[in-house]
Amino acid sequence: MFDRVIVSTDDSDFRKFWPMVSMSWNKFFPEVKVTCGFVTNKSEDDKIVSEMREWGDVVIFPTVENIPTASQGKMTRLILASMYGEEVCLIDDIDSIPLQRKYIQNIFNDYVLSKIKDNYLMALAADVYKNSNHTGKFPMGYITAKGNVFKSIINPLDEDVDKLYLNWLDNHLDGKESVLNQPIDR
Repeated sequence: MFDRVIVSTDDSDFRKFWPMVSMSWNKFFPEVKVTCGFVTNKSEDDKIVSEMREWGDVVIFPTVENIPTASQGKMTRLILASMYGEEVCLIDDIDSIPLQRKYIQNIFNDYVLSKIKDNYLMALAADVYKNSNHTGKFPMGYITAKGNVFKSIINPLDEDVDKLYLNWLDNHLDGKESVLNQPIDR
């Protein structure tokens, strides 16, 4: 099905979802690795980082000045996925947990899996924004592809994380999406 679930958080209250999210994915998909990108300036040996690692893989992404950490967290999921080569990576939100296996298995039917294995990127629920001013967009949760497919889209020049963030500063998709957008009151 997929090899890895990737979530991310900054050093906000969203971090508190990590144990529950990791436990849920591990319960319903014990064969899958669960990885959290953690946007923080904490060190590898910080107590909070150690506690987070009790629940699964945690990869630290140092914060980049002048970019909201919530935006960095969104970018972190994509960057992390781009690092896993042939592994099939599913991106999900840190505040979303699976409640059963069957629902997700139904999404990843044989046709979808064959397309993913043929280097397609799968995005779910484009109809969520149908007939709105967001037509053509889709939620980031459950975007799935091989790591090298994410890399070809997100980081084809194999740039370091800081440079990627800076390159994305001027990238304003449709005048609404920008890494500089401040999150709505969290």
